[in-house]
Amino acid sequence: MFNSKALLASTLAALVSFTVASPAKPSPDAGTTVTACTGSFGTGCLPVSVSFGVCTNLNDALSGEVTSVNVPDGLICTFFEGFGCSDAHISLQQGTYDFRFTNPFFDKQAHSLNCSPQ
Repeated sequence: MFNSKALLASTLAALVSFTVASPAKPSPDAGTTVTACTGSFGTGCLPVSVSFGVCTNLNDALSGEVTSVNVPDGLICTFFEGFGCSDAHISLQQGTYDFRFTNPFFDKQAHSLNCSPQ
């Protein structure tokens, strides 16, 4: 017959291994910050708060002026030429991008973006 301490220890061990093995999924309401710059990355940079799956219009300082961006790990962000996530777009996975080199069409063209977990 099991004693109560052994039963408690085995139950806790099972719960801990279950909790550790279960990866956390991002909440649909969660968000993060994308960094957008008006020059090379590190020059004229501002944080842009985004909520997953929600279109974000860039503010007056960035709208139509973005030259480089940093998309945080685990995200994919789509940048749009028009406000309200409309018109031509480019999707970028996590990383740092300088539009002048990676896609000159989008240099100083982005007005909105939409991000989600990969």
